[in-house]
Amino acid sequence: MVDAELLAVYGSLLAGLGQQERLGVDDDLELIGPCVLAGTLYALGWYPGLRPGGGGRVVAELYRVADPRVLAVLDRYEGCDPGDPQAEYVRVRVRLVTPDVEAWVYALARKPVGAPVVVGGDWRHHTRRAGA
Repeated sequence: MVDAELLAVYGSLLAGLGQQERLGVDDDLELIGPCVLAGTLYALGWYPGLRPGGGGRVVAELYRVADPRVLAVLDRYEGCDPGDPQAEYVRVRVRLVTPDVEAWVYALARKPVGAPVVVGGDWRHHTRRAGA
């Protein structure tokens, strides 16, 4: 199944953390439910970064994007600019582990140097353990 209007989030855009509301995109993102991505999650301070692929698993949420213009807002928030070789993130399509669909995801453009791996790939759990 391919759906160009699906987005998987794993960090500061998770439901209940307030960032969707601050960006004004909460009405245009319909939560479908939990999902799992293949990849490695890194702690980059107050936010995480994903490197997709490999044997690791990352806990995320899957959203249906009601208005495609929301992606431009999220691109700016994520610092995702295809014309900027120094951009921290790229928006890419990945096949999820579960459910078996393709979705957009914001991935780190480069492997971070010295950033710790989020054990278990679950940002919410990591921030609760860290007391954030």
